[in-house]
Amino acid sequence: MTAESLDINFKEELSAVEQWSRVLPKAKRTAELYSLLQHSTPVQTRFFITVLQQMARSDPMTALLSPAMGGTDFASTSHEKLICHFRFHAKPDGG
Repeated sequence: MTAESLDINFKEELSAVEQWSRVLPKAKRTAELYSLLQHSTPVQTRFFITVLQQMARSDPMTALLSPAMGGTDFASTSHEKLICHFRFHAKPDGG
């Protein structure tokens, strides 16, 4: 296969995944993202952290959630609590 056809195939596959993800309820979409992150390399994890931090900075709600406004600082929330939450609520069969 040529690089061009591989690129087209990947774009089609990515589009299918994006369409599927859009129809999932928010809770299942969150579980999907968490599952993908579990299989990420350290470099991919750092990439996602950077992207999420940039997204958080551009979100107008970030100011409302900052400690200065009496809210919770999302960036400093313990990821261990989040992981424990998902492990506690995840079904053993992966559903």
